[in-house]
Amino acid sequence: MGCRKAPLTIVAPAGIKAWLEATCEATQLCLPFALEFIDSDELPSVEFESIAVTTFRLSHRAPSYAYGLTETRDDAALDVDKLAQKGISRGPLWGQLKQGFDIEFEGDQLKSHDYLIFKYKPRKVVIAGDNDQPDLLFESCAGAQVLVHEATYTEEMAQKAYSGSLYLARDFSEYALD
Repeated sequence: MGCRKAPLTIVAPAGIKAWLEATCEATQLCLPFALEFIDSDELPSVEFESIAVTTFRLSHRAPSYAYGLTETRDDAALDVDKLAQKGISRGPLWGQLKQGFDIEFEGDQLKSHDYLIFKYKPRKVVIAGDNDQPDLLFESCAGAQVLVHEATYTEEMAQKAYSGSLYLARDFSEYALD
């Protein structure tokens, strides 16, 4: 448990909380840190220090979800040229915009993101459970660079996947690393 003292936040369906509590009780596990549970059944998204977690309900015979983990942006610089064109002088309003707050200026609502310049696009990873409706997974993967997907195959499907992977391995063998 790596000498952890800070609370650990877990975002998962309610059944996981019940399972985790039962496991801790049955094994007499005494963690040196608190567990903070956030029920994803009722939660569209939650934001932590450097990551936002968005929950997407998938379709399966048991509850199944995809979780999108997206970096939150703290590398923004102000677009000072755009601010000067708008007539906004250096001062507290600049600080509010840089911190991500929308402001009011001369009767106009200004969106923070319109005045920020980012070094790179936020990275996104999606972790998904079983799903029988690909369109639901498609929505959760918008803008993602990585998808980690759990899947269970019937024997027939496993054979088809295996033969497909052999086909792909043969086609990409010239790119194999030593």
